[in-house]
Amino acid sequence: ARYSSVAEALMACTSVGTSIQTNKSNIYWTVLAQDVAYLVSASRHMSHAFLEAIDILKAAVREFKNEGEAEDANRMRRTKKKLEYYLSWSREASIPDNLESEIREWIEEWSGLIDNESD
Repeated sequence: ARYSSVAEALMACTSVGTSIQTNKSNIYWTVLAQDVAYLVSASRHMSHAFLEAIDILKAAVREFKNEGEAEDANRMRRTKKKLEYYLSWSREASIPDNLESEIREWIEEWSGLIDNESD
């Protein structure tokens, strides 16, 4: 495994800063971590998220093909294949019962630490 604990994996995902700039709106690390907690709360949530992302990529492939952007269409197709793999994996994976609560506890702990540093 790449990470030895849930906390280590979450730290790696949030260590680039307290927010991610996307199209002039900030997505705070807490929102991203809460989304992860929600997704792992039930395997159907993960499956649904993967299926929606796959549908978006299918539409992108069609759009790029229509615009004659073969390289971008191929890149989206490869990404779609990866998500299809992750979808099949997520249906077979066993998620520990306490994973959601462990993530939410980590969010609480780190929110407190960041709030204390800003004081």
